[in-house]
Amino acid sequence: MHVLQRIHRWLRPGGRVLDIHPEPEAASVEVAAHGSLTRIGPFDRLAIYDKIWAARTALAELVDDGLYDRERSISFEVLYHFDSVEAWLAYRAERGSSTVVPPELQERAAELLAQTSGELLIREQMRATRYRRRTAPPRKPKASPQRDLH
Repeated sequence: MHVLQRIHRWLRPGGRVLDIHPEPEAASVEVAAHGSLTRIGPFDRLAIYDKIWAARTALAELVDDGLYDRERSISFEVLYHFDSVEAWLAYRAERGSSTVVPPELQERAAELLAQTSGELLIREQMRATRYRRRTAPPRKPKASPQRDLH
């Protein structure tokens, strides 16, 4: 059973669920130093994009099935600050990230940071959507094979 179907059982009618996840697009890797911003490049996380689309599809199906109403959705930016590339990679490792930062992106950021007293910025677009629990729709009877009773 999908986790949101279980949550539906646990929530009272009208209870809310908040879904927060990154947008399926590249994050921006940047270095900020001396009042200026230098874009290093995009950080594509292709390994998570399929998971994000699958989650959105599953939520849409639960809305279509009448379990939830989609109330509101907003997009926003999260800006991560790191003193070094190593600090960024350590943060990702602590969180169990499944994506790999390309070595050339790491090298370009480390080179620029070595030339300045700047900081590494990772700019990521996020989406938060609030869903309201509806009363469960009536169960559809399971189709059973026709029997010949004659």
